[in-house]
Amino acid sequence: MARHPTRKQQGGALGKKGLASSHHGRRVARSPIRHPVFQGAVRIPQSLKLAGYLESTPDRRLRPGKRFFERPIYESVQAGFPSPASDTQHDALTIDEYLVVHPSKTVLVTVKGDSMTGAGIHGGDIVVVEKRGDARVGDIVIAIVENEFTLKYLDKEKDGFILRPANLAYPVIRPKGSLEIFGVVVGLFRKY
Repeated sequence: MARHPTRKQQGGALGKKGLASSHHGRRVARSPIRHPVFQGAVRIPQSLKLAGYLESTPDRRLRPGKRFFERPIYESVQAGFPSPASDTQHDALTIDEYLVVHPSKTVLVTVKGDSMTGAGIHGGDIVVVEKRGDARVGDIVIAIVENEFTLKYLDKEKDGFILRPANLAYPVIRPKGSLEIFGVVVGLFRKY
């Protein structure tokens, strides 16, 4: 069973000798905590807001800002022959900033199946899809064919648009009816 910290332990964590509520049997008035971390507690959210880590919602609540999810970018790594190691940090970036141009039009879709492995897209991957109908030949799209969603390359033959898999074990889809483009894949990520 977990034990809660004593008032003395709580005070020690805050740099005080304790959070005693009495002194020699007499009740003492509690004074606000005076600790460098807590001084100006109202200013901390404000400075985080100014730095872009927090922002206010219309109902005045705090939520993560654009920089909240930033991650550092280090020098590139050689995928061929080894190169000298360096831990030089250059910049910071959020995954949203890198992959999402239009947040209100962007969705994440989990991939099932293996028809796009030749394009480096595997089952379990999550594709970043920008919902739009203006795809170009060669784009990887999520299309709706006969009320079914599918992930394929958009291609064109003399009779019209087709959907081409990136795995030779799957046939090309030549829609007999309408072909609707749900969105265009703009990126993907996977967890190892």
